[in-house]
Amino acid sequence: MKSGRLKKILFAILSVTVLVNTVSVFAEDNTSYTMKINENNVIKTVNRTMYGVNMEWSGAHATGLYLKPGTHEPEPTFVECYTDMFGLARMAGGSSQEFVWKNSLGDMSSRKEQTLWGLTAKTEFGVEEWLKAVKTADKNAKFVYVVNIVNDTYENMADVIEFLRSDGTVNYNGGENWGQVRINMGIKDPVDIFAFEIGNEVDLIGKEFSWYVEKVRTAISVIRSVDKTTPIAVHTSTKGNASTPQYSGWHRTLLQEFGDEIGYISTHYYYNVGTVTGLEKRISEISYDIQSMMGSDRVKVYTSEHAANRISSKADAGYDYVVPHTMLGTLNSAEFFLRMMWYPMIDSSTYHSTHSSSWCIGYRDEDGVMKPSGIGSLLRLFLDNGVGNVVESQFSGFEKLKKANVMGQAVKSEDGLNVILVNNSDKANTVEFTFNNRYSLEEYSYIQADDYKADNYIGTKGINVDTVKVESTDEITSYKMPKYSVTALRLKKMEGGSE
Repeated sequence: MKSGRLKKILFAILSVTVLVNTVSVFAEDNTSYTMKINENNVIKTVNRTMYGVNMEWSGAHATGLYLKPGTHEPEPTFVECYTDMFGLARMAGGSSQEFVWKNSLGDMSSRKEQTLWGLTAKTEFGVEEWLKAVKTADKNAKFVYVVNIVNDTYENMADVIEFLRSDGTVNYNGGENWGQVRINMGIKDPVDIFAFEIGNEVDLIGKEFSWYVEKVRTAISVIRSVDKTTPIAVHTSTKGNASTPQYSGWHRTLLQEFGDEIGYISTHYYYNVGTVTGLEKRISEISYDIQSMMGSDRVKVYTSEHAANRISSKADAGYDYVVPHTMLGTLNSAEFFLRMMWYPMIDSSTYHSTHSSSWCIGYRDEDGVMKPSGIGSLLRLFLDNGVGNVVESQFSGFEKLKKANVMGQAVKSEDGLNVILVNNSDKANTVEFTFNNRYSLEEYSYIQADDYKADNYIGTKGINVDTVKVESTDEITSYKMPKYSVTALRLKKMEGGSE
């Protein structure tokens, strides 16, 4: 029997054994935690947009996004890897301020060269290909489009809004009917844009805040000349943190100037290993400022780029370069998702990135098949189990703004409860549950590794991922979390389940 398959079977046997409270091989390492869950008190509703995906334009093709040769259509292996995974699809990061969208239209002979990430070429993966790839993989996808305020024109900005949002019956800008152009490409319906984001990390390319304010002012006017309703996102300073004068000055001034016209304050954060609470602090402070300055929670927070950070930027640095998609990076991003369940003001995020430098959601393996990294598996686990009403819970040792290695949250499902647990520890740990009702375990999904450096990447499979159905109908009162694991327990309410 192959060792990978054997590990899955052993994991399943050990986990089910724990559920009936008998002895486990992990007993000598075990530390006990408690999780008290009040299913009657909903603290937040989480939508699919919380588990979004960021992408990048690039010189020849968008990294991690593959087309059938000679077509505008995605490869089947891309679709299979990303099926129903685009709760939110954002395009793009730093390349968005270099990308000229009209230069990416038509067949390759009619496209113009543009320089993206230092490579000058005709881009193979333009706006048409992006929309088709995402919608083919996920028919319910929503999109974030980052408008170029650095090296493209306001006329082109108005035209791309028309291209994305028009039904083709109105030519908003005169000249070319861009809605009809999109329809002629085979994209019949207006694109479901979640938000238009104005610019991306412009302070990192030397732009002053006063410059950005004026760009925002004009961009809002241009966007609203075509689209009156789609939310607009403006971004915080990329440097510093929310409590520094430079950082807080950005979003507070943007709220003062444009609070009535925007729907989102967007922010970026790459958390060093063990520092997810730094991003939590930023979200908390921005949320407070919105509430206190606007007098309501209408404006929301959107983390348009987040991920675990790498230790080294050198591609030959091994583990230090690929940390974001190893088991440790996966555990840190899982912590981010659990911590954000406390904050109603944040309703969306996009993980960076499909496949860009040190960051990876899906990769083409040696056999030519696209496969999910640990991060790709994590996003699927949360899309399957972390969407719905988050209910109040107290997990011992897991508190706002305080570091923790072991944690959990609970989300209501149609017929019960999903409990998501993270054990970022080198030993197994048991959690004892207290519910308002009685539940049995129907199924659980897990992501687990024996070593925090383990990776699922090209030629390597060190992270175990599986879903296990449970035959027992016994009441669940505890669960033992293997070391370095993320687990989603799907619980069903038992007959006469109320205490």
